[in-house]
Amino acid sequence: MNTNTRTLSVAAAALAVVLGLFGVESSASAAAIPTDSPSATSATGDVQPNPSLSEQNAVGDHAMGSTIAAQTQSGSGVKRFAAAAAAVGAPSGLPGLDVSGWQTNVNWAQVAANGAKFAYVKATESTDYTSSQFSQQYDGSYNAGLIRGAYHFAHPNDSSGAAQATYFVQHGGGWSNDGRTLPPLLDIEYGTDGTGTCWGMSQGAMVSWISSFTSTMLSLTGRYPAIYTTTDWWTTCTGNSAAFTNDPLFIARYPSSTTNSPGTLPAGWANWTMWQWADAGVFPGDQDVFNGTQAGLQALASPVSTISDAPTSRLAGADAFGTSAAISASTYSPGVSAVYIATRTAFPDALSAGAAAGKARGPVLLVTPTSIPSPTAVELARLKPQKIIIVGGTTAISPAVMSALARYTTGSVTRLAGADRFETSAAISASTFAPGVPVAYIATGGNFPDALSGAAAAAGSANGPMLLVQPWTISPQVAAELVRLRPAKIVVLGGTTAINPAVASQLTKYSSQVVRLAGADRFDTSVAIAQATYPSTVSTLYIATGLDYPDALSGAPAAGLNRVPILLVTPASVPASVVAAIKRFNPANIVILGGTTAVTVAVQAAL
Repeated sequence: MNTNTRTLSVAAAALAVVLGLFGVESSASAAAIPTDSPSATSATGDVQPNPSLSEQNAVGDHAMGSTIAAQTQSGSGVKRFAAAAAAVGAPSGLPGLDVSGWQTNVNWAQVAANGAKFAYVKATESTDYTSSQFSQQYDGSYNAGLIRGAYHFAHPNDSSGAAQATYFVQHGGGWSNDGRTLPPLLDIEYGTDGTGTCWGMSQGAMVSWISSFTSTMLSLTGRYPAIYTTTDWWTTCTGNSAAFTNDPLFIARYPSSTTNSPGTLPAGWANWTMWQWADAGVFPGDQDVFNGTQAGLQALASPVSTISDAPTSRLAGADAFGTSAAISASTYSPGVSAVYIATRTAFPDALSAGAAAGKARGPVLLVTPTSIPSPTAVELARLKPQKIIIVGGTTAISPAVMSALARYTTGSVTRLAGADRFETSAAISASTFAPGVPVAYIATGGNFPDALSGAAAAAGSANGPMLLVQPWTISPQVAAELVRLRPAKIVVLGGTTAINPAVASQLTKYSSQVVRLAGADRFDTSVAIAQATYPSTVSTLYIATGLDYPDALSGAPAAGLNRVPILLVTPASVPASVVAAIKRFNPANIVILGGTTAVTVAVQAAL
């Protein structure tokens, strides 16, 4: 059914419902009042229930909660909860509602006068339906002073999560950082097409579908979408997945005659954000509640704010290879003295390569163990480097890739590697730095976050290496390299969990000055490194995700060349310590490293 036909059918069915309620039989539906739908009269005087599930199935327009079986304490019964809801009373919290195309000509001023603070409005279903009532409901609720958002009714077996998310955004499901728009909402519930509760999909396939939808929404809007579901459906169809804790939970559960509670929540969510607690009541459509205050609701609508007046740009490609090439292309001219090549599949080799690349005033570009991706090849052809240096052994980057790299340089292709990541870091240092360096940076080889910002600092100094240690010991190769280097100062990156005090104490054998730069987490550590390394004001700030490593590590030599810091953020938020640091540095420009999945458009808007 195409969108126009579907919309007309919905309108006809909705009219049949209203006429039937007043005793008028319509040719569009001889049974306009289903036995399983309450005849609820809203405070505006409009009778606006949802019709039966069979009627909604017939026209392909489903209201939020249309398929949900009775959620009484016993787990059985018919969906008729208005009376029970009236008996137990409304739950505490901010009242709201959700509406679909079945609620026509809503009097939003009266809805607001009756106490509603928010509304979710149906925008789309699958990839072929848009609600004919969406504009009136979405704009009308906003104009009446409500905080509103849009929802999408999912058909997971129709098309991919990414396709349905894209359709949703293209037809009203976007987000505005205006303090009045709730996160987009994924309505995912029981199957409507005869394929069963889970739309004929396995639990693993369903988790993958939801992940595709939510990641696409994050990329397109900068917000993690909220998820509407029941504990029963979530357990049955996802195996009670705990993978979506970033997405606010909109739980559905209806009252018994004595109890009104959201009940046990799905895995991963310690609390609910919104709760659909009745299918009829004082407001048109379903009755909802927000778990918090008005200030909390506004915070949910507007979690980011403008931090700086500096213009913000982005260096990004379609993937990590494209981003490393984009960073290089914006920073280096052809004929660079050296390009360092690291694998995308593991972080340790690239950690140490950043400092060496800073010394050589050249970039770090990424490859796979067995191939040179197109963006990397194009950038190498443009650069025509005097030499290429591979970091890591033959498992990290194969001999075939090493041979293929020879066509891109006017000089040699060499490899710096050791038996493990610690020995490789020592080999990179030994090939690059002479004894008597002013500083040597020490980071754990077990994880990447602390070294992300430290790599930029090391690349900027151009006078000291990045060496890797284990949290509890220094390898013989790194110890020997420290003896050779005789650093005037050693900077330990990260807290005592990353590198314990015993290791920091051992480092005093190699330098008279050992300092630690650390914060409560990777974001605070990036701030500590920046504050200790750079002047109080800088011309440019680089921003990268702290949840993955390629973008920041590719950006380290560029940041080092420009003598500016890299600060870390999450994909969808700017930690408080980073906000304070940005304001303190007062940069003239901010450059985001990576695409909109790594650092969302909402964060870019906030910067």
